[in-house]
Amino acid sequence: PPTRLPLHMTWKTPVGCDFNGFFVETLGYVRELERRADSFHLDIGHCSEDMLHKVGREDAAALRRLQGKQGQPESPQSVLIQHMWPRDYAAFDPKRRPRLVIGRSMCESQILPRSEAEACARVDRVWVPTTWHADVYVQAGVP
Repeated sequence: PPTRLPLHMTWKTPVGCDFNGFFVETLGYVRELERRADSFHLDIGHCSEDMLHKVGREDAAALRRLQGKQGQPESPQSVLIQHMWPRDYAAFDPKRRPRLVIGRSMCESQILPRSEAEACARVDRVWVPTTWHADVYVQAGVP
């Protein structure tokens, strides 16, 4: 059986429910995180039935379950994945800051803008899709 993660997780992808890159990538993680985390919440917006008919049956079922589920606010016991541009990463009151804040990001050039690199300081970890992206972020000063 899969290892259970004894924590509350929220994945925020505030771009809506359509076939953009953010949504498609998030969809690849949803079922596994829902299966493993004690509590998993997806903050992506509402998916229409028309949209749900365009994704696989299991993905649609997971999205239906998750969009009807109330999420818990971020707390010192939670893990938050912010899947968005670094400039949009949230800043937190230290008393309410999640236990772990992960920024999921990428760039499409060989140079990460300074403002994006500086914004990465608001998260504990940055997830990027490839080693090429990791190199770009490290060259920009993101640990």
